[in-house]
Amino acid sequence: MVVLPQHHRGEFAEIPLPSHQPKPTEPEHPIVLQLLVSSDGTLPTLKINSQAVAWEDLEGRLKEIFQPRFERVAFLKGDPEVDFQYVADALDIARQAGVDRIGLMDADSAETKDMNMGELKR
Repeated sequence: MVVLPQHHRGEFAEIPLPSHQPKPTEPEHPIVLQLLVSSDGTLPTLKINSQAVAWEDLEGRLKEIFQPRFERVAFLKGDPEVDFQYVADALDIARQAGVDRIGLMDADSAETKDMNMGELKR
């Protein structure tokens, strides 16, 4: 009796499966959350790009903006006179709304001046 080893033909290969996530068709405009000093000295005024938003509507509006996005990145820009507690509150609300990464900007940075802060698409 003769014993022969089993021969496998070919190699094992893992073929990538197609992604089921939709791919963005055009570059997404950056989202900049701005905290502006209010004229009456109370809560800072909030803007998402150029649209004013109330503090109580911020989380819902951010969820609405970031839910369909592939990259959930936002930038936060606060006036130097704004108390840091309000900046921390805005960061916390953005994280709760699903923003994965948040970049902090100052008023004098070159990125701030070059950033396209156009209208938001609904």
